[in-house]
Amino acid sequence: MEVSPSLQNVSLVEQNTKDTSKHSQKTSQAVAPYSAGHILQLQKALGNRAVVHLLSAQMRSKQAVQLKIGHDGTSFTTDGKRPGWRSFLKKSTADELKVSASSNFAKLGYDRAHRIPFSAIEHLLCDFCNGDATEREFTELTDAMYDGGDEEYENMNSARDTLIESIKAGATPSNIRLEANFLLGLLNSATKNVSPGDASENRGIQDRADYGYVASPGGTTFDLSPRSADLHSAWSSWDREPELPMTPGGEHVRSSQISSEQQQSGTAVSLDQINDL
Repeated sequence: MEVSPSLQNVSLVEQNTKDTSKHSQKTSQAVAPYSAGHILQLQKALGNRAVVHLLSAQMRSKQAVQLKIGHDGTSFTTDGKRPGWRSFLKKSTADELKVSASSNFAKLGYDRAHRIPFSAIEHLLCDFCNGDATEREFTELTDAMYDGGDEEYENMNSARDTLIESIKAGATPSNIRLEANFLLGLLNSATKNVSPGDASENRGIQDRADYGYVASPGGTTFDLSPRSADLHSAWSSWDREPELPMTPGGEHVRSSQISSEQQQSGTAVSLDQINDL
């Protein structure tokens, strides 16, 4: 597998990787070689360029990166299949429900539900790789899925910078695909975009926007929950917002969202009662 031209000295990176790995074993919790945790650990020590080589090595050993974005010889394509949840996301949604991270959500009647659906995120990333979305659009929409300033955001931002740098440098489709899929795995589990949801309702909503709503004190009108409002504002401004999940009569919006930030959940909300939507 070819290595991106943005990586100037592979042998030096390999040597630094070995040294850093030995150091990390002594100073931090052990992580599996070439796992997502290992990549992020080395990324912090070596900078973005190290990730290009590490992702290539990871794929040769057929480990953590799940390929959801492909390349057909002409352009980047999507397969519509979602990567597995990251552990930090499992803990976040479990904490919202005050259950253990190892709890079986399905048995409890819950799903981990995306506000902006995975398919929209995957298509945005694929469009950016194909030159059909601008860097500004790509950055603003992915930024909206994070609160910013924390480790989760910094990890995503670093992986995003790596992808942007490789595309600008004219990296091979195979390297761009690896970096895009690594980033996709992080975006899929962005904690701001995922909340516990009613399982039956979530599966009925499928690839549409699943927002949360906060009832007014009298219960006569509803506002988008704070996180849903941020996502709606960003994605609608670029005309990329997925369609709303309507009931058969078209008068009510469905929602599976169940979280501490809202009072109305797992039900349909009358469209004419929702403010600013």
